[in-house]
Amino acid sequence: MVLSFSTSTTAQTQPFYDDFNFTWTYLRIFSPGDLPLPASMNGVVNPRIEAIYSPSVVKFQGKYLMFFGLSLYCNPNNGPDVARDTVALAESNDGVTWQFKKYIIEPDARTCTLPRNQWGVFTYQVHDPSVYIDPTNPNQLLVFYTTVISNNDNFGHIGLSKIDANQTVVFRNDTFMQGTTIL
Repeated sequence: MVLSFSTSTTAQTQPFYDDFNFTWTYLRIFSPGDLPLPASMNGVVNPRIEAIYSPSVVKFQGKYLMFFGLSLYCNPNNGPDVARDTVALAESNDGVTWQFKKYIIEPDARTCTLPRNQWGVFTYQVHDPSVYIDPTNPNQLLVFYTTVISNNDNFGHIGLSKIDANQTVVFRNDTFMQGTTIL
């Protein structure tokens, strides 16, 4: 799936508009309706994508890779809606036209199948990715992201995943830097 949309926007009635003549073009890469749901949401009640956010782009082995957050929603056991945020991956040859590749760092699928009062200690949200080429291994990416581990987790954590040249997660630690109630 390759998507690219162009819209021109002119800043008007902004301070210094006449001095700088602000005119820009932006591309809408993806909208929630453009992307498939992950296989891990098959069979859940009312699955949907509500938002796309926090892109992080790196040029890796001749291609641009974009890691980005998605707010996936579901309705376990016809209870209240649950946000099951996840990290997805898109690829580009030019940094402008993008192709969705896959969901790469997902929370536990039980988020969409169990009512909240049955949640144990497991990751139910991953979001806000930030990607870098590993300085100790140039054939590997480091993806830092924030996580929420349990229903009572009000402070979050920083996770780390290592992604190899085949775009496969080879290491994952959702509490690489643990949050605390002090923070």
